[in-house]
Amino acid sequence: MSAREPRALRPRRARAVLFLVISTFLVAIAIGALISGALIGLPALAVSGLFFVMSAFQLVHPRSLATRLDGEGFRIWNVWGRPVHAVPWERVAEFGVVRGNLPLRPGAAELVGFRCEPPLPGKRPRLQRRDLGRFDACLPDYYAGFDSTLELMLEYANEGRVTPARLSGHLSPL
Repeated sequence: MSAREPRALRPRRARAVLFLVISTFLVAIAIGALISGALIGLPALAVSGLFFVMSAFQLVHPRSLATRLDGEGFRIWNVWGRPVHAVPWERVAEFGVVRGNLPLRPGAAELVGFRCEPPLPGKRPRLQRRDLGRFDACLPDYYAGFDSTLELMLEYANEGRVTPARLSGHLSPL
């Protein structure tokens, strides 16, 4: 067991605020379309309303898109605060770069991907925003940047007396 306090990584709040502002604007446009009698306002209201609820939820729920690190492993939660993965450090075989998409720049984001031995259960989604390659999963957001997020994860892994077998990408193994 690690003496270090558990730490939660969360996406930047500015991103959730931006999505909340944009979705509020789109909800207003959809309501205006409904009032004017345009039927397109109904599906527009449903989609923009969902984005509004999701971005508002991200701002108030402490586990929304969070990753919690401690000496025993890490846990990842989805946008609704439900657990997605709980991975003990002993199972992590490899960390590396997964390319994610940024607006107008596909593949520009560097996300921390990980591969477990044995592999994580479950099927990969058919539609996903990033190619995971040989990794089982990746963190849902790049938090404070790839290098600092990976460095923090490795500090917790080493403190838990487990060193992942190797790192891929541009970083050297421990």
